[in-house]
Amino acid sequence: MRDARRSDVALLIAVIALGTAIRFATLGVQSFDFDESFTVGIVVNGSFGHMLRTIPRTESSPPLYYILAWLWSKVFGLGPVGIRSLSALFGSLVILVAFFIGKRFGSFRAGLYAALFVAVDPLLVWYSQEARTYALLALLGALSFWTFVRALERPDRSRLVLWALASAAAICSHYFAGFLVIAEAVWLVVATRRPGAVIASGAVLLVGLALLPLALRQADHRTEWIANLPFSSRIKEVTKKLVTGEIDPTHNWQLVIVAVIVGAAMVYAWPRLRDRERRGAVLAVGTGLAAIVLPFLLDLAGLHYLISKNVMAAVPVLLSGAGIILGARGAPRAGVLGASVGAALMLAITVDGAVNPALQRPDYRDAAKALGAPIAGEAVVTPNLGDQPMALYRPGAQSMPQSGWRVREVVVIRPVVRADEPYNRKPTPPAPPGFTYAGRVDTKHYTLICFTSPVPRLTVRPPLLVLAGEDVPPDVQVWPGAAASTRALTPCQTHVA
Repeated sequence: MRDARRSDVALLIAVIALGTAIRFATLGVQSFDFDESFTVGIVVNGSFGHMLRTIPRTESSPPLYYILAWLWSKVFGLGPVGIRSLSALFGSLVILVAFFIGKRFGSFRAGLYAALFVAVDPLLVWYSQEARTYALLALLGALSFWTFVRALERPDRSRLVLWALASAAAICSHYFAGFLVIAEAVWLVVATRRPGAVIASGAVLLVGLALLPLALRQADHRTEWIANLPFSSRIKEVTKKLVTGEIDPTHNWQLVIVAVIVGAAMVYAWPRLRDRERRGAVLAVGTGLAAIVLPFLLDLAGLHYLISKNVMAAVPVLLSGAGIILGARGAPRAGVLGASVGAALMLAITVDGAVNPALQRPDYRDAAKALGAPIAGEAVVTPNLGDQPMALYRPGAQSMPQSGWRVREVVVIRPVVRADEPYNRKPTPPAPPGFTYAGRVDTKHYTLICFTSPVPRLTVRPPLLVLAGEDVPPDVQVWPGAAASTRALTPCQTHVA
């Protein structure tokens, strides 16, 4: 950065500080969601051996993140801030890598734009606050691309080894990193025609082959939900969520306005790019798109795994490409306009997500707190994907046996409706046989609906599952080890009181 002015360096520091603050400041705001509850409650909550034995049974990704999370948790704990801070660290480091990618092919300004986009991108921020592998995937994908372009410029042994190490680590974080790495490897071998590039690519291939037995063990019904989503909706999700985040709060007209402004700025800047800038933009955009197009083609062939988070490795690379184009030395004013408008949209969505429950994960933590300690004779109807988080916050839960359970109190939990779904606060369902309606509480985070019986009543699952009012399968949880109830009021009545 010797050629940068102090004001430029100050702007870079401000961008990195902004992105880091966005990720760390609100780590504890949201409840653990379904996937995180597996990380925290099952995978890393035990011995190192337990973790390794559990990954093939519950996870769909390689073990690198869980190894790091297990080690991290021994220092920082398994609370929301402690365990998520690892992902926030990874997500913050991506900002710096994006800057170096942009600056290598363009000016300091190009690196600054790339860093800014990564700092405020809602999808990257979301997964920088989730105790899962995706922030690590984004970081290692960016590092793989960074080492790839350096090896492309000078394919000596040290640079090829660094690329191979970064690429192997990326594949060990998520199988879909392989699509980015495949594009890089082909480009590297064809462009350099060096034996060293072939050897480095072969070494990465061996790492991928070593993971194949684990991938085959994990290739079961746990990802069938992806295939059940319409292909057209998944394509739309991948294209939109790269900019609008996991829960899209935008209207199409808003996106059209921003797309026109940013797109016009990029079209204006493109012919004004210098040769090196254009080469960098082609590398970033081409490699990033390849990491999306390859799984798209596999999806057409019947392997249905294409969703936004699985192509996370491509996101910082594509954003860096956008930064290089808008940072064109020959179009400074157009670049400022395009970068400002694009970053403003993403920052607005990110900030909104920090305060709006409809843009956040379902709040099972506060719902569990409202329920209080588990009691004997209680049955809680959890929505789809709510059983594991509720079991995390209320330990000792198990699904109600098919033969039934002696129940005196039934509580239905409904999370807040997401902003990207039609709003429909469902009416209170009729009481199940033998129970009477005992109250309802609607908060900005969740709804509780309570039913009671004067005496414990043998109850089976089907009439309770109907209470959830969902097309997807809910669950009914009971707590066999809970003490007998001494409370006079249901959670709904206590909440109102």
